[in-house]
Amino acid sequence: MLGFFGVEPQVLDAGVPWFYNRLTFSLETSVDHLTCAIEPAEGHIEVAWRHQGEEAVRVNLDSLRTLVVTSEAGISYLLAAQEGNSVQLRLWLEPHVRVFVGAI
Repeated sequence: MLGFFGVEPQVLDAGVPWFYNRLTFSLETSVDHLTCAIEPAEGHIEVAWRHQGEEAVRVNLDSLRTLVVTSEAGISYLLAAQEGNSVQLRLWLEPHVRVFVGAI
């Protein structure tokens, strides 16, 4: 996750291993503000994205079975999928922020 986000996360409980913690990654550009909070052991992810000061996306997913960084056509993205493949979230940071959330 560090390589994907390029920043150290804010950790909720210092001294607790990352897998059992809440990790919050925050990124800001001139037009975007993105916050992604992950609780690996709980299978939970929250993504909030503001574009030019307006809320573009706010999503919370529980019961994750997949949380990986993968790539397609040389572009990396974060893939989060719920148990049973009911809902999938894809988050791209390059060349600009994009978020896809939908049933698969």
